Amino acid sequence: MNKRFFGVFLFLFIFSHLFSQEANILDVNINNEDLEVEAASLKSWSKNSYTHYSIGALKTYDEQDKGMTAYHASMTQIGYTDLKGISFGVGLKAVQANFIINDEDYSATALGVRLKGIYTFPLKVKTVLTGTYNYAPRSLSFSKDLESYTEYRATIKAEPIDGAWVYLGFRNIEFNFQSVDEKYKFNESAFFGMEIFF
Repeated sequence: MNKRFFGVFLFLFIFSHLFSQEANILDVNINNEDLEVEAASLKSWSKNSYTHYSIGALKTYDEQDKGMTAYHASMTQIGYTDLKGISFGVGLKAVQANFIINDEDYSATALGVRLKGIYTFPLKVKTVLTGTYNYAPRSLSFSKDLESYTEYRATIKAEPIDGAWVYLGFRNIEFNFQSVDEKYKFNESAFFGMEIFF
């Protein structure tokens, strides 16, 4: 199967699952320069596992204050473990971004493999620590010159009101091109966010 076709198929498959599951989520995070918006849904398979579907976009700026946007779609299967408060997930994340490096236009489209870890603290106010790692080697990178895509995130969030979460996080997104000496850091930033379940 053509890799680009598979990436489009994954995006449409995830989009078709939004707003049709047990829980729908609107997620927004910001800092001084960035805005990220995500729509997500959860589908439970048993009391021990569920699937998280999402699509979203990250708006940021390069060193010349030129706007850049990265679009993404992801699907993650989460399973609880026998260790209290700990769960793990695996999945896929498709990402597409356009930007300028050394006055040249670059495009990055990749399908990353995702690993996710979640720890729920034993506190009165529900508090969760989450870490996510996404990686696409050259074989899962669709752009002509793209060698790899790497992204990692960490967030700590709390639910002060039922169905409403607030969180602090950090992300790092990098693309590695054959024709560029160093990895291109698309975004590296801390942020504040909110999730609303409905």
